Amino acid sequence: MFLGEPKGISLRFADETKHLSKKHHEFVAPMSWLNGPVTDAAERRETLVEVALPQSFFLRREIPHRNLPTRDREKAIVLNTLQETPFSANDISFVVTRPQLSNSQSSIQWIAKKTEIERIAGTLRQKGFVPLSFEVEGVPGAIVENYKSSIKPGRTKAFRALNAISAMIIAGSLSYSNAMPGFQKQQVTKKLESEIAALSRDALQLRQQLDEATSQEQVVANFEKLVSERVFSTELLVFLTDILPDDVWLTDISYNQSQATIRGSISGSAAQLLLSLPRNAKFANPAFVGPISKTAEGRERFDLRFKIGSSQ
Repeated sequence: MFLGEPKGISLRFADETKHLSKKHHEFVAPMSWLNGPVTDAAERRETLVEVALPQSFFLRREIPHRNLPTRDREKAIVLNTLQETPFSANDISFVVTRPQLSNSQSSIQWIAKKTEIERIAGTLRQKGFVPLSFEVEGVPGAIVENYKSSIKPGRTKAFRALNAISAMIIAGSLSYSNAMPGFQKQQVTKKLESEIAALSRDALQLRQQLDEATSQEQVVANFEKLVSERVFSTELLVFLTDILPDDVWLTDISYNQSQATIRGSISGSAAQLLLSLPRNAKFANPAFVGPISKTAEGRERFDLRFKIGSSQ
């Protein structure tokens, strides 16, 4: 989702735990839940959780940097996975992280079979949990599967209206760029700022409803942040319009203070798209987040992340 992404409670697994418990604002589940089906009766609750899987669950692959090119190292690691392992992109989920030591000469890849993650997700759903994401325990930012964009809260009319307005801005911006590929950046900026101003007016009408929706505090914060940072969102959309070819379709755009992430598909090669992107000081170090997959139409689906740096 572009805005209002749901937040869950942490859930991890431990050998010493025989029954589900809650400690220090997190759930702790028995390790047996990872090993096979749970025969207990299903729970009626639907609790959103962010699942931390033990490191022993993953295939840990250390990739020395001497085997990789100096430039575009993150891109090369992603391509190396498909070229140097027996796995296909549709069979696994993985994430690449850097060791804690700043002078490390290698990167670490964590690989898990999608069927195993789906089996554990089914077990958790049987126990009354709704998994939002799966990550490597003890490794910050090592998310191998993220289901947050598929969660549809739909609990208030205000929340639905908020996401509808956001979707209209993205769709309108992309339609405008496809219709007039040769327009100037100043024209794009003026168009987008006009749409964001309209969004701001709609925000005033929704504010009273949003204040009453106490369970959606994060939605309010994200919405206010979009309005206050309209110049940055305009700059991001202009940048994407300039660098992406015509055969790329975007379905999701999100960002925070440190990075921007886009989700989309391409009729050609996603790997070639990554290698052909120009260097930019503001939006730097483009890299895939997770594996490349195929759509029913044969397009390559990807998640691409840019680090946000200084605009100077």
